[in-house]
Amino acid sequence: MPNYFKFNLIFILILILFSSCFKTKKDDNNTVPDAFANKSSYDLDISLERKSTNIVDKLFKEYLETNTELKNQIQNYDDLSFKLLQDTKNYDIFESNNATYYNTAYSLTTTMTDSVLAKILDEEIKKSYNQYIALTDTHFNLINMINSDKLSINDMITAIKIYKTLEIISTYQNNNLPALDTIQKDFNEIQIMYKSFENELKKSNSYSN
Repeated sequence: MPNYFKFNLIFILILILFSSCFKTKKDDNNTVPDAFANKSSYDLDISLERKSTNIVDKLFKEYLETNTELKNQIQNYDDLSFKLLQDTKNYDIFESNNATYYNTAYSLTTTMTDSVLAKILDEEIKKSYNQYIALTDTHFNLINMINSDKLSINDMITAIKIYKTLEIISTYQNNNLPALDTIQKDFNEIQIMYKSFENELKKSNSYSN
């Protein structure tokens, strides 16, 4: 084999080896979250609303795989929330039955022709209703406080989710911003094209005048 071809072959092998090493190093530094992996340009067609509601959850789910303590804490809260729904279900049915009864009883008195008797019954219904309110007061207050605490916990989880994913998105931005040189080249080319058409337009306009 001529020395010229030997030199070219060795040079090509060195370039391939160098490129492979460089690519491996670059990939190590530019870790992309799974939520952003395998995204093509066609993904831009996906509605922004659907992406905004899903991508934060996806990124946070990935983060939780690195924070077992927080993951377990959220799972425990989810389990407790389900238990609370089961525990208060009987009271909800009880409350609904009573509300239906009192609404129906009051409605029936409005159909009576004896207004004096209807007024007496209204007072009896009101007395019974006040007794019911006193009977269920503790249940009602506790359930209200439970629901209030749940809303606050949900807000705190949402805040934690956003804080943690803001860190992730910042890292992603810093490590995966596409190189500027290609876009700069495109800009230069479009500027040349712009000038070309601008000059052509000026010439066309001068002919018309």
